[in-house]
Amino acid sequence: MAGFLYFVPKVRPDQIDADRLAAAAVSHALTHDRCIKAECRQGPGDQPGVILAHATAEQAKVGYYPQRQQWRLIPGSEAWLGWEPEALPAPEELARERMLDGRWLEMADGRPWVVPLAREAADADGGLTRGQALPQRLDIDEGGEFIAGGVLPEYADLDRIARQVCEEIDEAEGDGRDPVLFAHHASATAVLAHNYRIGRLEAVVLGIFTADERYAGRVLLWLIDMPGYWQLEKKRGLGGGDTADGETD
Repeated sequence: MAGFLYFVPKVRPDQIDADRLAAAAVSHALTHDRCIKAECRQGPGDQPGVILAHATAEQAKVGYYPQRQQWRLIPGSEAWLGWEPEALPAPEELARERMLDGRWLEMADGRPWVVPLAREAADADGGLTRGQALPQRLDIDEGGEFIAGGVLPEYADLDRIARQVCEEIDEAEGDGRDPVLFAHHASATAVLAHNYRIGRLEAVVLGIFTADERYAGRVLLWLIDMPGYWQLEKKRGLGGGDTADGETD
């Protein structure tokens, strides 16, 4: 299985580096030192360039075979995304080497994906809370004791999305209305991209979401551990509770 393929036009294999991948908008899926490079004299758009695939792909399948592949220009880039319609990559083939802990969620493609946990539901003395679940750096306080020093920089965007989701839910509950979560599809794709080598176009090709926001909304709710929160609510026999975006070490 070749997984997804990427075509960068008008370059040679020896010109593929981190900057080139970033400029082509494919660095979410590839690193220059862990990808297969196949020179192509005539690729998508009838251009010469390089076909790229993640290092785990089968070398024999990394190439331009339009009779069995589909290709689509990546929005905002000169690069192209390629795939075999009859052999779309599975979530486990797109999983990153280091995945965040999370909850399984069956998406619109019918397959389970791991949604990373940015918050974790907890039953505290003052009510139910959502504690920080993302990896944090270690710091030390004035008394010389070890403390959590904040979310690691690589997870700052995930933390920001989680905070916004929590704030919207809290405001909606305060107003007695259903929450309307922000930027469902873009944010949900960004969340899954922390555990999988996907971007917006890959998500569309895979059919992870539907045009309505049902699946994307679930990703955002799973991000802040609403299933765990609901279970605790049921256990406590509550109709509501303290939904503050709690911070714990």
